[in-house]
Amino acid sequence: MACDLLSPHDVRRAVEFARADTLLHLAWETRHGYFWHAPENLDWLAASSLLVRAFREAGGQRVVVAGTCAEYEVTSDGLCNAISTPCSPRHLYSATKDSLNRALTAYASTVGLSYSWGRIFHLAGPGEAGARLVPAAIKSLSEGRIFATGSGRKRLDFMDARDCGSAFASLAMSSFQGAINVASGQPTTIATILASVADTMGRPDLIGFGMRPDPVGDLSDRWADVMPLRDALGFRPQFTLNDTVRAAVASVMTAADLKDSQ
Repeated sequence: MACDLLSPHDVRRAVEFARADTLLHLAWETRHGYFWHAPENLDWLAASSLLVRAFREAGGQRVVVAGTCAEYEVTSDGLCNAISTPCSPRHLYSATKDSLNRALTAYASTVGLSYSWGRIFHLAGPGEAGARLVPAAIKSLSEGRIFATGSGRKRLDFMDARDCGSAFASLAMSSFQGAINVASGQPTTIATILASVADTMGRPDLIGFGMRPDPVGDLSDRWADVMPLRDALGFRPQFTLNDTVRAAVASVMTAADLKDSQ
């Protein structure tokens, strides 16, 4: 049944109707750029707390919730370990995510709820919002325009969105407890992924590195320690970076073709 997660009445009605034993909670404010400081983050903090409580009180047994790599404190080498790397969120988005995890960890311990928190790093692939890095570059190159960007030196952990979905499915069906990184574990520069886009589209001449300043206050270099994902869950990503880029290009171009035909 359809449910507005920001409506307490709808939430209680939905969990009573579903009578599910497992809850996988991925919803949040996600509008590109806006989400970092959006006041709606506070709404999602309250709504998510209510959702998990209502789910447990309806007989639910396992909860898996999506967190973010932005919760982590900056480290000297960029490597983030879900157990040993401290959390020090710098935005309202990451602060509310971190607050929710702390509250749910204590709640789960109190009521005997099986609980895991999956920290997502950086995603790419088919179906992304058009303002995000990869689809924005694809659109620019497809129109023959230079994609102006920064230095491209920043190293991030890019994971195919399809692999991310599979990882969360595996996590939900497991008995793993606590925080875990959901990522590829491979540090990749922004320049590398943009070069892959350009090569796939046959337009390496249209990536304008250094034409814009690098963003101030943006996330630092960071990538994930994914040993628990591999060892505890036996999860391995199925898609390479080039696979991801090719799927993203196909997705954006198909959407553009459908728009033109309407």
